[in-house]
Formats: sequence, C-alpha cells, structure tokens
Amino acid sequence: AQTPRQRQRMMEEARRSLAFYLCGSCDEPYFGGTIECADQEDGERLLGEDRLCPSCSPQPQTICRNAEHRGQHVWKCRYCCHPASHVCYGTVHFCDECHDRNSARVRNGSNSGSQPPPLEGIPC
Repeated sequence: AQTPRQRQRMMEEARRSLAFYLCGSCDEPYFGGTIECADQEDGERLLGEDRLCPSCSPQPQTICRNAEHRGQHVWKCRYCCHPASHVCYGTVHFCDECHDRNSARVRNGSNSGSQPPPLEGIPC
C-alpha cells in the first residue's frame, strides 16, 4: 500500500508529464496523452469545444475496414490497424511506428519553419 506522501509524489509527477483535458461536451476530465506531445506546436490543434472524451466522441478512432478486426475492443491507431500505444493531442491514438512518424513529421516541419504535411494513413 502507498503512503500519503508516496501518493502525493506520484500525483505531482503525473501532473508534470501527463496531459488532461476537459471534454467540450460533458465537462468531465479525460486523459489526453503526454505533455511532450501536447506541447508540440504543430500537432493537431483542436478548440476546447472540439475536444471530446471517449464517451462523448461520435467517431470511432479506427480507420480499419477489415471485418476480422471489428470485434476487438481495443483502441487502434488512427493511421493504421495496429493497437494504439500512445494518445496525443487529447484525442489522437497512435501505434509506436505512427507516433514516431508523426514526431519526425512535426520536428521536420518545425525545423523548416513551415507547416508540416499531414500524416498519411497506412492501409491495413
């Protein structure tokens, strides 16, 4: 069991490294990824009212059209059919590979001073 002091330290660390947002529909807080991704200037910009928690979001997070994959109750990467291992910008789910591609895309766009091109999906 954790002591109150250990719990307080854990909460402080979480506040420094994790991003939470208020849902634009129900006003409940939800986990939105890491601070590192939230701080990227050229990520997916959403207004407060457009940030929706998973319960209020009308759109599924998958682009998969494969009938064999539809029965799975797991978040999938927005850009391919792999299971998501990252959530960024409040609503975007990425697998490791697509997260790395997006980070490189944002980094390269920031270095060139121009808006980075959109991340292209990978068909499953």
